[in-house]
Amino acid sequence: MAYYGIPEQVARYNGEEAYESQEGRMRGLAYECYHLLANQRKMGASYASVFNMAWYGLKPLPLGKKDLTTPPSLTEDGVFFPRYVEGVPGIQPERMGPYCTTFNPGYDPSLPLYDPWPMYDAMRAANVGTTEPVWSPWSEERKPAAHTGQKAIQPVKPYQDVIFIGQKDGKLKQILDAQGVEFSLRTTAPQHSLYIMDGSTLTGEAQEKALQQALAKGADLWIWGLTPRTLDTYNRLLPLSVTLEKREISSFLPVQKSWMTGLQNSDFYFCEIQKSHASEYGLSGRLVQEGKVLLNACNTDWRKWNKRPEELKTAAVLRSENEAKGAAPAFVKYRQGGSTYYISTLTEFANSEKGFNTLTVILENVGIPCRKSEVNSNDVFFMRDGQIQFPLSARDRFVAEGDGYTLNIWVFSPRPLDNLLIEPNIPKLTLYIDSWESALWVNDGPLEAAQQTNRNSTYNELPLHQGWNKLTLSIGKEDRGRFAASFRCDNNSEFLPKLRVSFIQQ
Repeated sequence: MAYYGIPEQVARYNGEEAYESQEGRMRGLAYECYHLLANQRKMGASYASVFNMAWYGLKPLPLGKKDLTTPPSLTEDGVFFPRYVEGVPGIQPERMGPYCTTFNPGYDPSLPLYDPWPMYDAMRAANVGTTEPVWSPWSEERKPAAHTGQKAIQPVKPYQDVIFIGQKDGKLKQILDAQGVEFSLRTTAPQHSLYIMDGSTLTGEAQEKALQQALAKGADLWIWGLTPRTLDTYNRLLPLSVTLEKREISSFLPVQKSWMTGLQNSDFYFCEIQKSHASEYGLSGRLVQEGKVLLNACNTDWRKWNKRPEELKTAAVLRSENEAKGAAPAFVKYRQGGSTYYISTLTEFANSEKGFNTLTVILENVGIPCRKSEVNSNDVFFMRDGQIQFPLSARDRFVAEGDGYTLNIWVFSPRPLDNLLIEPNIPKLTLYIDSWESALWVNDGPLEAAQQTNRNSTYNELPLHQGWNKLTLSIGKEDRGRFAASFRCDNNSEFLPKLRVSFIQQ
């Protein structure tokens, strides 16, 4: 590994701590760094170097910036020098911006000369000593407990009936259906019932009244994905008020209690998988203050670090921690009388294999009756970042044929796409295939690529019938190990979530 290791890689040295913050990630690097240097010295290396001590071992300093909670201003923040004078020899800097250096030789008297990360202390200790490195906290070999996988607990209150309130063809219903949740149309025992409400949809007066009656009899309520548009409606159902605060969340830190018991930081880390926000709001208000927080937003946006350019990542990840953002709670539990209320702002976390498996454990912890899914999570076509992506297992499903490989998949379309004159604004479905060679047949008819290079192909306006359609993909013999593909619909964002894709013939 190296200084730019992502939390998932650094976790082999300090476990779940690597996901908590940049400090936690650097602590993991400090263990590795110390032992690499110590072993080089032990083996008599004539030259020893690990990473870049001046840039990655020290924190970028916020020169000339007093309020770290705001983004740097070109005109207000930084260290300003005298105006440039034409014709004067030598370098004439006009401004040094915050976070542009790790050293402060007097530029900003309010800051130290440097501010070390744990990795710097580990490097210093490994290089001190005439014959061998001196003792350091980082010299202690540390073997973090392996995360053996998500394991559900015995639910405190198994539910007999689970009632869904929301759009029947909406995204949340599809997610829960894929988990095999067994829904009831009505309940005969409210005290053993759970109502799951799609927080992005509004309820009618009749639904609201019926729900209030069920809550009065001891039913529990789970509001999934609360939004500003629906906040007032759901506050009428809650015993105490809730407020939403804007916050772009990419990963979470679970609290080991209630539904989150047994789940770890790594189970809620999605920054390697998706670019979109896992949630866009944090929860605050009296209900949060008096309730129990089960899940918090991670204060570090790892998307600012992972795979980012060298000149940006060190300052960007630090700024993501320092700059002001909304409330951290994203999942809260509150109990009143015989009913328990669960409110969450999670929206885009179950659209990957990891998120799917995490949700499976949550549902088991809840005690929701689920039938065994016929599809392994490895074979699910998840929708994330505005596209339906082929799972990696697709590579293993290709069958050798002639000089290449072929794969059959089945796609369900809720409306016909094979006649653009049937109705206006018809969705235009596109298939992107990442392979050196490719060919496509839709319902056994060939479809030419609209654009094809030596690296990928684009098939526009797939002529799907209403219902299930057979798609046959053909790739070259060298493409199987690098194959990737995705469906997109740029002219109708509401259509794609209604599409269903399967490896199993329907």
